[in-house]
Amino acid sequence: MRVNSKKIIQKLEQQFPKSLADSWDNVGFQIGNEDSAVDVILTCLEVTDAVIDEAVEKCAGLIIAHHPLIFKAPKTLSEHDPKAHLMTRLIKENIGLYVMHTNFDHGTGGLSDLMASELKLSRTVHLKEVHSEKLVKIIVYIPTDHVDAVETAVFEAGAGHIGKYSNCGFKSSGLGSYQATEGANPFIGEIGKLAVTEEVKLETIVQAANLSHVIEAMIKAHPYEEVAYDLIPLMNKGMTESLGRVGYLDEPMSPTEFAQHVKNCYGLETLKMSVPRDKKIYKVAVISGAGMDFIADVAHTRADAFVTGDVRYHETMESRHFGIAIADVGHFESEVVFSKGVKAILDRMIDEQGYDLRVEASSAEKPIFEFY
Repeated sequence: MRVNSKKIIQKLEQQFPKSLADSWDNVGFQIGNEDSAVDVILTCLEVTDAVIDEAVEKCAGLIIAHHPLIFKAPKTLSEHDPKAHLMTRLIKENIGLYVMHTNFDHGTGGLSDLMASELKLSRTVHLKEVHSEKLVKIIVYIPTDHVDAVETAVFEAGAGHIGKYSNCGFKSSGLGSYQATEGANPFIGEIGKLAVTEEVKLETIVQAANLSHVIEAMIKAHPYEEVAYDLIPLMNKGMTESLGRVGYLDEPMSPTEFAQHVKNCYGLETLKMSVPRDKKIYKVAVISGAGMDFIADVAHTRADAFVTGDVRYHETMESRHFGIAIADVGHFESEVVFSKGVKAILDRMIDEQGYDLRVEASSAEKPIFEFY
């Protein structure tokens, strides 16, 4: 049975919401019908002709890519424009396109974690915080016979998450009182008479970004015509998302040993590396893609080495001032793990939900630079 694309996207956005993306970015559904049903999804770093050919060959109805095909509204759909050419191909082939870019860079389990895992780093921590969830405590008063239904509804809508724990809540019992006036349709009690009923107060936590969805589900499951509930903004920080990770190698390495380790991890024959002095490398920072704009943040972590892509001369000179070794694995090489990483996330989702769906990581992607 084919699965609605929107269901897949909603599940992905619970872990990698669009709100995590940088303001300049363009993420989300870019081409096609979000309500279309698919049975094959293709994941890739970049949409190219080769990737579209592969999607057609594998009968994929949806491509999930890292790099946006559309950053700004196109001024033309001429076949002579490279991006317009790809857009029209996707439309002609009836293939949808969904993009997870900087929201996947920043999210837990996203590119930063995948990159740290590729380098076999342990004890990883966030490098640069970019987002902290705002939390709201929601308190609702429920007649005793309907507690389970309302509690299930709010938890299924996404409330009750604290760190690695779900369905977190607190219940207490008491008496609720109210008097229905003319025009009301009370679930319990009569017009003009004071009603006193046993109720349970359910307290839980919800992400502010998901609050309206949780309230909608709560009201739908609640038997009262007018639902009594309180919303309390919290000072507690929710889940923190960041750009990059900092972690440790199994043991300190010489620059030569570290260079070989990086090459082995990324399958590289050559590696561009700058080592300001002969030092042991143990603590390593990583940022996927082009990360040299954040060299000062890396220096603040006191990392011995920094692995990223698109390294430029002037930033490298600055890094030598900080005494940090720089390993440039390349933009493509640092991010191509996106395809297999998202496939793994989707495969787990398919198992949990029982979806009849196949996910393929693109095998058509190749580095755009060659070394001679």
